[in-house]
Amino acid sequence: MNEVLRVLGENNRLLVAQYEWAEWYRVLDTYFPPPQPAQPSFASYFSQAAYCTAGAILILLYFGPYKHVLLYWASYLTLLGCFLDYLFAYLNPLISDQPVARQTGAMLGFLLAKQSVGTQAGK
Repeated sequence: MNEVLRVLGENNRLLVAQYEWAEWYRVLDTYFPPPQPAQPSFASYFSQAAYCTAGAILILLYFGPYKHVLLYWASYLTLLGCFLDYLFAYLNPLISDQPVARQTGAMLGFLLAKQSVGTQAGK
């Protein structure tokens, strides 16, 4: 019974700590709002359109009465190129930015700007 009460007490402390941190993140979000994500570029829309078109061509060639080797190869290469574009563009760890990292960066930028204003006023 004592073990159960000890585990429940630890869990309760963890829940309280998690709630307190959530409150701090809400406060920081009000002072340093995260930047809005950028809209996808034309290249990503074009890549998605080419990917879908190549997939549709492969399906039509597979079920169609005529087989064109050149279209097969062009569709396969298009699918491969679009898939590699997806891998390089969306799975790059440098591009994916966590909200906490953006928030910390905004705070540091604000503090550095404030410090530079303070050092300029002291000169």
